[in-house]
Amino acid sequence: MLRTISQFFFIPADKPELALAQFSAFQRQVPLMYLMLVANTVALSLTHAALAPWQLTLCAPSVLYLLCGYRLAGWVARRKQTITAEAAIDRLRGTLRFTVVLGVGFTAWAFSLYGYGGDLEKGHVAFYMAITIIGCIFCLMHLRASAVLLVFIVLVPFVLFFASTGVAVFQMIAINVLLVSAALLFILQIYYTDFANLIASRKEIQAQQQEAQRLSEENLRLANLDSLTGLYNRRWFVTALEKRLAAAGAASERLVIGMIDLDGFKPVNDAYGHGVGDKVLIEVARRLSLAAKREGLEVARLGGDEFGFILKNPVSDDAAVQAAARLIEDVKQPLDLPEVSVRVGGSSGVTIFPDHCHSAEEAFEHADYALYHAKQTRRGAVILFTQALATEIAYRSLVEQEIKRANLDIEFQLAFQPLWSESSNKTYGFEVLARWDSPVLGPVRPDVFIPVAERCGVIGALTLSIFTRALKAATAWPDDVLLSFNLSIKDIEAPQVLEGLLDILDRSGFDPHRLVFELTETAVMQKLQIATGNLRRIRDLGIGVALDDFGVGQSNLGQIHRLPVSALKIDRSFIADISESQVSQNIIRTLNDLARNLDCACVIEGVETQEQALALKALGLNLFQGYYFGRPMSEAAAADRLQSESAESHAA
Repeated sequence: MLRTISQFFFIPADKPELALAQFSAFQRQVPLMYLMLVANTVALSLTHAALAPWQLTLCAPSVLYLLCGYRLAGWVARRKQTITAEAAIDRLRGTLRFTVVLGVGFTAWAFSLYGYGGDLEKGHVAFYMAITIIGCIFCLMHLRASAVLLVFIVLVPFVLFFASTGVAVFQMIAINVLLVSAALLFILQIYYTDFANLIASRKEIQAQQQEAQRLSEENLRLANLDSLTGLYNRRWFVTALEKRLAAAGAASERLVIGMIDLDGFKPVNDAYGHGVGDKVLIEVARRLSLAAKREGLEVARLGGDEFGFILKNPVSDDAAVQAAARLIEDVKQPLDLPEVSVRVGGSSGVTIFPDHCHSAEEAFEHADYALYHAKQTRRGAVILFTQALATEIAYRSLVEQEIKRANLDIEFQLAFQPLWSESSNKTYGFEVLARWDSPVLGPVRPDVFIPVAERCGVIGALTLSIFTRALKAATAWPDDVLLSFNLSIKDIEAPQVLEGLLDILDRSGFDPHRLVFELTETAVMQKLQIATGNLRRIRDLGIGVALDDFGVGQSNLGQIHRLPVSALKIDRSFIADISESQVSQNIIRTLNDLARNLDCACVIEGVETQEQALALKALGLNLFQGYYFGRPMSEAAAADRLQSESAESHAA
């Protein structure tokens, strides 16, 4: 009970929000209280000026005026100051202490005047004390401790004093003031409780709002972060790019937008599993994050093994390219993981605003195309988007439009390039090649229309069309002549295309053992798991499988020996200087030994000169393809070549 009662006389330190609210409310009301005290005191002093000593009517009130003025000036001076909860509590406690001083001072002064004058003057003293205490209770409504303390300091002496006068009127006044004060204290308690509850509920609401804000910010942060690497994600990158472009445009600054795609990541992922692949991505992201701080750029993971970056206001085009090149250099350093030590590379495409792009959509498109160009032509390099690439984009867009509406069976023609066997001194097969003479665009190179066909989904239909006609041509060849047919990786991973090829083969009556499907080494490595399963199915039917452009991809022996291949077609880049380079000869000898150990045929591509052919024969190579042994030719020319070789053989 004592603890409960004591709460009415103290300022709690465990409710800082309540203290701040009390301080703010009391700060607005305290000037009125002091003005009321001064006004009431002046009035009482004047009614007793001629009756009481000047020390009581002038000196004593002046001291009280000075105290009130001092406190009032202090409150007014601090009205616009920001205050902490601790400071507010200290100020309120100071007010509580000053309440004792003022309460005792004004009460003692009022009682000292009671003995001077008649009944009217004595009644004025009673009225002064009653009206002053009631007014102070109202002014101290937000500061319960001061109000209650003031009531006890003034009301108790007031009631006891006037009840003991023996004058019925004063006794009734004492009782009346006691009852009114009690009622006011009751109302004060209700008001204070509601006020405290309101502040507490406001605190709770603020806490809920802060928590909601925190959760919202956390959700927004998580929504903009890649969960695996901790880098910003594609969503953040798109939003940030739009903001950075707007800011750069307003400031007339340049902005670099770049993309990085890892080289060799898929083979690592396929060979060692997704767990190792994830660790590779995490480590690459860590390196890019450190590099971003060093280079002053922003980096994000766009998805898979692709990353994006933004660099503000480069000093030159070369500076932009070099910044991207340093990122690539960081990426390709060896990765020493707990399970294995691996190495991946990276290619990058870069575009610059406003030189070559004017919107986020254009920036993405141009950087992506520059990246694609790097992957296709200069793997491991940084390609800056230029007007030449813009022209190529426009051209490829026209190619895409035309190939979608092309009559594949009419516009696409077949060419056959001989495969030469030195041991039998004759053509042992032909590789069928597609040629497109568009009625709108004219001749279109295969290295242009094939990627476009893959990207726009036409490659499957084109493959089936070419394959149907190639089988029809090959059916007229001698039974020992092979047909080598190129497949896109899209053909291998699309069940409907693969089933279509096998169905066409079955209906044609062509011997599967005379058919070889060619796929590039790089394409197979990108889709190793899918390719391996489907290639085994092909091999089980007796169809041969050749890895085209072998040696320039990212396969390794651990992967090659699991692939069901029947031939390795060595890329032409290895024999450019074969006649005079010992290193090239050693490489070819090694690749030939590899093919022999894998029980595969070894075919050398790109043989164009007699010197190359002689050098390769001296190394023990037997199977060739290239302009020296025959350029791509029409179906009729291929048939004539076979017929001529057959006649020569019979004549011999």
